[in-house]
Amino acid sequence: MKMTAQEKIDLVVSAILEARKKYPKNCVKLELTEENRLKKLGKSETLRTLQKLEKELILHLYNSSPNYLPEMVIGGRWKYDKDRHAKILIPYSPDKQPEIIVEDYSITLNLYDAFDNWYSHHCYIKEARLEDFEPTNIAKIYEVVLKINEHSNYRLLRE
Repeated sequence: MKMTAQEKIDLVVSAILEARKKYPKNCVKLELTEENRLKKLGKSETLRTLQKLEKELILHLYNSSPNYLPEMVIGGRWKYDKDRHAKILIPYSPDKQPEIIVEDYSITLNLYDAFDNWYSHHCYIKEARLEDFEPTNIAKIYEVVLKINEHSNYRLLRE
């Protein structure tokens, strides 16, 4: 079954929300796994979906190749580990352990402060779409609208 663009966005955002629990707010490693269903979606389609979100100015995608990551990030700096073929974020705080950020099965991104507001609005809009209502609820809404219309027409005729 083919996924719609909205379903892909929902899937990727869900994976971002889960991933941000493990990483610093400003640098999130989004892994493509079976659990978050991004492995099935694929890296290229996940990147395309993230690029759409990047246009919303809520995140910044780092190139998923370790060679193109910026040298400095908020809260740390990058170091390339030749043995693991990955870039590692070395936090400025000495009590935090370095974390592997970029590998072939992951995508690294920076979440902006606007992400949370966008997500709240996204959830609200998603819940409020008429096409998502059950047919019985649409019928009930239609009945209410008809009653309001009849009542307002009745009032106009009386005046």
